[in-house]
Amino acid sequence: MLWKHSEPSPVQTSIQLDDDGFTIRGSYATRVDWITVSRIVAYKVDLWDEDLICVAFTLESEKVPIETTEADDGWKPMIAIMVDRFDVSGVWWSKVAFPAFDDNRTVLWTRSR
Repeated sequence: MLWKHSEPSPVQTSIQLDDDGFTIRGSYATRVDWITVSRIVAYKVDLWDEDLICVAFTLESEKVPIETTEADDGWKPMIAIMVDRFDVSGVWWSKVAFPAFDDNRTVLWTRSR
């Protein structure tokens, strides 16, 4: 089960990219190395009057996925690299975005065992 929040964090969160992955900085820092990603899931959170699109990364060594949201500074460049690196279908956004106010959970990528 993915942790879901009910509203955007009051702390501004930013995603800082580098060659090996990215660091999410907000009230604390979290590191995601591309090589350790075992699963990527996209979904929406209903914020009452709008939706928030999220992408969560499960790492090999972690049980709780690391969530990023479209409200995070640096999210679009991170998504562009993710789509290229993991060969994610370009239609994922439509699958998650529509219909409005539904979770629309979509597995974008899973590591083959």
